[in-house]
Amino acid sequence: MKKKLALLTAGLALAGFSAAPASAADHYVSGNAGITWMNDVDYAGHKAEMDAGFALFGAIGCDYGDTRLEGELGYMQNDVDKVDGASASGDISVISLMANGYYDIDTGGGIEPYITAGVGFAQGHAEDVTNFGTWNETTLAWQVGAGVAVPVGNNVMVDLRYRYFDTTDMLDDTNIGSNNLLVGMRVGF
Repeated sequence: MKKKLALLTAGLALAGFSAAPASAADHYVSGNAGITWMNDVDYAGHKAEMDAGFALFGAIGCDYGDTRLEGELGYMQNDVDKVDGASASGDISVISLMANGYYDIDTGGGIEPYITAGVGFAQGHAEDVTNFGTWNETTLAWQVGAGVAVPVGNNVMVDLRYRYFDTTDMLDDTNIGSNNLLVGMRVGF
């Protein structure tokens, strides 16, 4: 129920962002990289505990002043630490394609805090994971987060953000959730 509510809320927020006239938008590209802490993954009666991993995201979007809308491609990967409490090998990765909306909070200064929500699709992939084998599954995904951007040049912002990412159920009622801490850059054109 929580997942459906989060997806509905994010969808409505994105619909509101897309109502702004396209002619009023400035465009931008952005890139982010950071650390991802994937939640434990339960699959086929086994529980995988994950090591911290890495995340990479790239996006292109429109800035409407205090709101932004973007399309984002992302990749996250974590190595498996243990399965059922015993040392294990393999990795679990996620490729995501998301539509994200942002609300930039005007502070009257250079620092720009914001909140964000997004919905889209994700493909989960397990590679030679002990007791899991190898599998691929594509499903719906959602994310929420907050961050702060600081201008460092003409049309250039450095960005620090936290994001929670989650999927709907994949194989065997498995979902892949993660906490992400990211740093990046946004360049307007």
